[in-house]
Amino acid sequence: MNQMGLCFKTIVLSLLIFLTPIFSLSVEARSVISTSDIDIFPAGSFDDSSLWELSSNDGYTDEIAQFTTPMIEDGMLSFTHTRGQTLQTTTIWSSESPTNSNNSKGSPDGWYTYSSGPDIKLSGFDFTGYEQYELEGVSVVVVFEIPEQLGDDSVEFSLSWDGRFEQFKTFNTPQTPASYMASPYYSISIESINDWTWEELSLL
Repeated sequence: MNQMGLCFKTIVLSLLIFLTPIFSLSVEARSVISTSDIDIFPAGSFDDSSLWELSSNDGYTDEIAQFTTPMIEDGMLSFTHTRGQTLQTTTIWSSESPTNSNNSKGSPDGWYTYSSGPDIKLSGFDFTGYEQYELEGVSVVVVFEIPEQLGDDSVEFSLSWDGRFEQFKTFNTPQTPASYMASPYYSISIESINDWTWEELSLL
């Protein structure tokens, strides 16, 4: 940009994670001494499903199970368990600025950095405590404002990590003026850029 200004507050990573801790597992095994068949349904078989009345309950209550469905098909009794992923979204705010744009660090608080051309760089995303969870998705949230049309100029947003550089969004005249200084902030997925790991995200 040459003449138009950019009011830039902060950048944040929005993470979609599985709430399933990743642990290393120890496995033990024992040898099978003998096997035998036991008829646990001596009163009948599953050849005729109309002879059976099936139900599923939530634990030891009378409530119907939400995610489990029993059925008899092809002479067999089966239970289908379908449960959605347990996901949670968290946000990690930048804590450092290589360009000393200190008013842009951290969560939105009314302070911002103004630029009419020079880069505004932010980094320092701390993922301590999250590495135990499986990473499902990553988005970048940017709090900024372009108060006027850009004319021939443009505003570019990019990521840099481990020697790599990816530009993920450009604002030109048709998209301006633009204001994302108040919630909901500008958010864009960066999942197509890379198959992210926690280690790579910490390098942004």
